[in-house]
Amino acid sequence: MSVNTVQTTFQLFSLNGKHHDIQIYYDIKFLSRTFDIVYLSIRLDPKLTCKKHINSSVDRSYSRSKLLKRLAGVTGGSTQNVSVQLISLISELLLNIEMMF
Repeated sequence: MSVNTVQTTFQLFSLNGKHHDIQIYYDIKFLSRTFDIVYLSIRLDPKLTCKKHINSSVDRSYSRSKLLKRLAGVTGGSTQNVSVQLISLISELLLNIEMMF
């Protein structure tokens, strides 16, 4: 097995505020350090606060709710009402398609 040192990175986790300047080498090649990495769809930051992951999740859900509202043709209302309207809209479309065949 060979390691691709160009794509291999490392991240240091620490709960204190000190900045540690660490260099890691693999087969005399320097590995680059990242401060924000995504692993198994979770955004990890050096202090393990998950702040960036939570912010990106909120942004993603907000954009999805806007898309649901646009698809349902609703200008306002709660997300639950939009979901119910979208489900009824999709089921109505499926019934119309089924009637065509």
